Parts: sequence; structure tokens; C-alpha cells
Amino acid sequence: MISYDIDGVLAENPPIRNKKFELQTNDERTQYDNLLKIWYTNAKPLLFPKDEFIAISARKKSTEIIEITANWMNKYHKSLVHSIHLFDGKKTLDNVANFKAKCIQQNHITKHTEDNLDILFRLKKIVGNTVELYHWEKGMIEPKEF
Repeated sequence: MISYDIDGVLAENPPIRNKKFELQTNDERTQYDNLLKIWYTNAKPLLFPKDEFIAISARKKSTEIIEITANWMNKYHKSLVHSIHLFDGKKTLDNVANFKAKCIQQNHITKHTEDNLDILFRLKKIVGNTVELYHWEKGMIEPKEF
């Protein structure tokens, strides 16, 4: 089985926060969360897998985001997406990498494609050579081996 990150690989990356989460007011956080929901619903697809895959993402695992993500996947990858795994924890690079590594190991992934180099470096330390890791970014024709 193969896996892909969603944002930055399967779908265009959402806009970044205008300031760090810790510096945002509750209203600013709510506004950004609402912006993300709209973005996730309408995100442009980037990469079109040819084989069945698992999607692993640091998107917030909430009922609404799960539904939005599943609808988007059904629109662009209906017959190929096997399952979707979203993150439920504090977003740090280490936490996200550990989450993705756990998903990769539990689902017996042999090949994973990611756009975030920091996550790839951390994944490499965790999974070693047991999984082929690939880097992909907008504008590439094909992912390149990491």
C-alpha cells in the first residue's frame, strides 16, 4: 500500500496563518478555522495517484474536517482512496511525524509521499529504510525519492 500527505501533495496548500497560533486571539483562530474549511472544500488537486492509496494528513481530526476531507477525496479520488487518517493532537513537527510514522507502520505502507522536508527528515529517522519516502511539491512532474 502507498500513502500520500494531503495538503501540498494531493491538494494545494492552504494559506498560512497571519501570525503564530499562540499570538492569535480566539476570534482570529475562529476566522482561520473557517477559512480552512472553505479552503479544504475548494482546494485545487495537485497530484493524481494511479493506484489505491491511503491519505495521511495533519489536518485537525474533527467531525466537520473529516466530512469535508472525505467529500473532497470522493470528488477527486473516489475509486482510489482506501482510507483517510487525520491528526488529533498538538501540532508540532515531532508529533505530526510520529503520527504519520504510526499510520505508515500500522497500514504496512511501502511508499509515502510528503511535501514537508522537516517531516520527511523525521520520518526517515523513525521508519528508516523500511519505507520509500518521496518529496513532492507544486510544479514537479513526479515525486522524487528522498
